[in-house]
Amino acid sequence: MPSLSQCLAKAGDLIPAAARDAVLARAQELEDAGAQSAKAAKQAVQEVLDSQAASRAEIEAAVKEGRTLYEDAPKAEEGADPLTRIAQESPDALVTLPGKPDPVRLSEAVELARAEADEERFMAELVRVAGECALSFN
Repeated sequence: MPSLSQCLAKAGDLIPAAARDAVLARAQELEDAGAQSAKAAKQAVQEVLDSQAASRAEIEAAVKEGRTLYEDAPKAEEGADPLTRIAQESPDALVTLPGKPDPVRLSEAVELARAEADEERFMAELVRVAGECALSFN
């Protein structure tokens, strides 16, 4: 019977090491607290997925609002989508992204942020599938 670690290993580099480590560590904590292996694995996967979903939601909100994760969210105005409005008004405006030395066009920055959010959703799905794999054999 494959274990959670075997299923995660089978996924290889498709699941980020941080997500894999978080699932395994949490599953071990739950087992140490007395949970059965299959239940611990399922709960650990769900907790990591919930955490990633919250992070994705925060990233998507920041992108939509045209801010970084380090800035407070602006007060909501009815019907306003600042990022779309600004990107439409000034698609060639240059912005500097965290960790990038050179500025990029705003339209490119928006696409990069959306691609990153899509990748996060994909990774969360892989973690869920790996967890279900392990649970299906227990």
